[in-house]
Amino acid sequence: MAFYPLQRGCGVEKRPARGNLACFGCLLLLEAILFAIALPNMLGATQRGKQKRTMSDMLTVATAVEYCAVDKLRYPGVRSIEELVPLLVYPEGSQPDP
Repeated sequence: MAFYPLQRGCGVEKRPARGNLACFGCLLLLEAILFAIALPNMLGATQRGKQKRTMSDMLTVATAVEYCAVDKLRYPGVRSIEELVPLLVYPEGSQPDP
């Protein structure tokens, strides 16, 4: 063991700094493991959010079609959502000029 004098002149044992890189590597590994565990959960939550948004939009369209059927006493005869949107947004007689 070597003794290195400090500024005041007394001898104090000084150890070389070791383990900083190993400690950093362990922390990095721990963070990577936690991220690997959390990533699928985050992706699943994102997918569930998109699914709930789509279901909400479908319910909104169904409600609009029901209101349209109540007003006209029949359901609109369309084959796709592209044909349905103008009927719900602009009722008959109020479509904008092209």
